[in-house]
Amino acid sequence: MSRLAISAAFVVAFSLSGFAAAQEKATGQGPSPSATAGDLQGDGASKAEGPHKGKRMTRAERQAQRAELVEKRNAGTLSADENATLERLERLKAHHDKLRETRESRRATRKERADKHRQTLVSEIPNPRRPEVREAFHTHARRMARLTRAREVAEAEERADLVERIDGLIAKEQARHGTVVAELKNGGAP
Repeated sequence: MSRLAISAAFVVAFSLSGFAAAQEKATGQGPSPSATAGDLQGDGASKAEGPHKGKRMTRAERQAQRAELVEKRNAGTLSADENATLERLERLKAHHDKLRETRESRRATRKERADKHRQTLVSEIPNPRRPEVREAFHTHARRMARLTRAREVAEAEERADLVERIDGLIAKEQARHGTVVAELKNGGAP
């Protein structure tokens, strides 16, 4: 099949699945008996059972649910399932608070860390404005930012196995960057 035929087939399949989902939403009825499995999928996401039917709760919805459950707990009418939900929401709130504090502390020291890094860079590498030097440091910064963020999330979730694995990846990236910097110090390309 040519690319055009494949693209056309994709557009038709996507349109049909979107049409089936729109028809279901408009009529309030389930899919027609002639609907295929692809038509039932809609946008490709599976629909979970429960009050939210496959969508994630927004922050406002979580806060409202948490407030309602806290009121029930204070009134003494909290069921076991609701208590488990409240505990999960409390853990989630603590997790988000911890991540926010970490992010704010790093934001506060960002300028000092960048200045210190710039000073060492200028003292170690001749002509640090060369494109290959800038590219090497940009790549390293992007990778380290992602790994640092992943480590923060793993720490907040108390996943020691992930923290250990990410630390290994950080060490590997720093070693890789060290060899690139050593080549750049000698005036060569990485």
